[in-house]
Amino acid sequence: MTTAIPADDSVMTRLLVDYSGFVKAVKWHESDGQWRETWRAPRSKCDSYGWCGPYSTCEPTDVNKFECSCLPGFEPRNPSDWMLRNGSTGCVRKRLESSSVCRSGEGFLKVEIVFLPDTSAAVWLDMDMSHADCERECKRNCSCSAYARVDIPDKGTGCLTWYGELVDAVRYNMSDRYDLYVRVDALELAENARKSNEYLEKEIPAILIPTVSSALLVISIVAYFWRKRRGNKGTRVKNELQRSSSDQDLAFFKLSTISAATNKFSADNKLGQGGFGSVYKILEVMGSARCH
Repeated sequence: MTTAIPADDSVMTRLLVDYSGFVKAVKWHESDGQWRETWRAPRSKCDSYGWCGPYSTCEPTDVNKFECSCLPGFEPRNPSDWMLRNGSTGCVRKRLESSSVCRSGEGFLKVEIVFLPDTSAAVWLDMDMSHADCERECKRNCSCSAYARVDIPDKGTGCLTWYGELVDAVRYNMSDRYDLYVRVDALELAENARKSNEYLEKEIPAILIPTVSSALLVISIVAYFWRKRRGNKGTRVKNELQRSSSDQDLAFFKLSTISAATNKFSADNKLGQGGFGSVYKILEVMGSARCH
């Protein structure tokens, strides 16, 4: 269906409904001879009310992935329809016995980053109620299917509870979002705990192995340079000792020996004068008079 909007004779604009039910406004661009979309509604399939049916969430972020998924503790009502990417029939509780979520060890699982379901079947319990009190009040009533703590500007944080079906819960990456706590039975709680433990068992080694490897690498590098530095120091000490040993070949004499060898520094034995003093001719007595 197409409707022209003659707002301006120089601009051609059409309002149309495409095969998927989206309403679009398109404008004609003379420069390239094409119609270009300027507006559409809804922006995604998840903008259509109840697109994925009850007890489900709709996530429009990945166009290659089926946007519908069941809430924790629920499964597709018609799996064959979901295989064909038709989630309109929604989800049902995995274990249909009503007693399974009524004073039978049931609890709540958190669904993060969710635009809250239709609040027409929701009830405000109290403002400034703590999370624990909000959960306790919902758990006390077997008809309470979920709860959330919602911030109200200038008023505080209130406890919002749902009774009956949860419809039109949407996961959006936007600021107006809350954590929804869905009521599940004891078996679902146990299954979620098991999956969490398996996740930790996989993630902890994945985190520890690179960390330990990095630490060992750093230790190895430090040890290498430490040993190298220690080796260089040992080499210097060894060289000093070797030089000291070689210096043992130098003769050391007592002053009395030198005096006797130069005939008491006699002028007859003086050979000359240098920058370091007088130079004397010595006698043969020097050969056997070393001082060790």
